[in-house]
Amino acid sequence: MVLKRLKEEEIKEISRLVGHGNSIDEVSRKMNISKVTVYYYLRKKSRNKKNPIKIDFANQELIGEFMGLFAGDGNFLFQKKSYQYTIRLYFNVKERSFADDLIENVLLKLFARKPWMGRCKNVLILRYYSKEIYKLIKEYLTWDPNSKKTIP
Repeated sequence: MVLKRLKEEEIKEISRLVGHGNSIDEVSRKMNISKVTVYYYLRKKSRNKKNPIKIDFANQELIGEFMGLFAGDGNFLFQKKSYQYTIRLYFNVKERSFADDLIENVLLKLFARKPWMGRCKNVLILRYYSKEIYKLIKEYLTWDPNSKKTIP
């Protein structure tokens, strides 16, 4: 079996066919290439296609509300290995309606994207992966850089 890379025209044809509603199986049959190859190029093309965080700097009231929530019930973490910026807000599971309201009235308006929502025992977690939000927090909030924990 001889492996070969697809030409740019073939890759564009895969995208065009899938864009017109053809399944991976149909594209594979039409172009006479394996389904795995079609899937590989589709995944490669669609990587990192999440809609980016767009912070609404004009709405200072929402920024203030988010900063207050973050200062009280949030944390962020920069993971050096994966270069991932994780921002989390924590709530009690009984505050689910408050968290839903917060998502609709603050986070969606401020960041134009819903956070991931999860649960760990009795804790409700709202999470974003975003360098932009990390920079926003660093710009508006300050704390002692020598402190290992924010709670003594």
